[in-house]
Amino acid sequence: MNSTDPDAPQPLIGRDNPDPGFWALSAYENPWSRGRRNSHNNDTTLFQLRQNNLSREPGLRESRATYDGPRFYRAVGSKTENLEALLAQSTGPKMPPGEECDSCNRKLGPFVSCVIVPGVLTECANCHWSQQGHRCSFISNPPETRFNRPQRNLAQELEELRVAREEAMAKVYRLDREIEQIERILQGSESGSRVN
Repeated sequence: MNSTDPDAPQPLIGRDNPDPGFWALSAYENPWSRGRRNSHNNDTTLFQLRQNNLSREPGLRESRATYDGPRFYRAVGSKTENLEALLAQSTGPKMPPGEECDSCNRKLGPFVSCVIVPGVLTECANCHWSQQGHRCSFISNPPETRFNRPQRNLAQELEELRVAREEAMAKVYRLDREIEQIERILQGSESGSRVN
């Protein structure tokens, strides 16, 4: 790919796809000259975003339907922030309906969904696009979601869930054994009553 890739496909319009495609993979691989060095420097936003797994192929809003593949390719490569926003949109968790930032509720930004990357961006990916992060309501009012819990709380919650799962599995095993015993008793009494 080059800065004006004629083979870049039309971005999705109006919806995200749960399977990462051309644009998510391109954001991760970063074929653009802008930001290429930054994607390998561990102090940069691009490097931090590349530590996450790809979650989706981002869709654009209907208002961005004028972007054909080459035009969107140029827009992504024109600013490091746009590349960061596309990668964030491809990797971060989506905000649930009704919990989006104010700008996403007003349908601002290129992407159909409001995506955050806790610990990397203070604003959503939509607001990060084209250096518009200052407009994101999450900067002054971070979303109250499980994504913002401190890591040690998540580790403790994970351990508690594992213990609860093990206890539940042990109970299921005991119940299976009791069911088997009762079934054997019933089968024995049925075969005994047939003999008489």
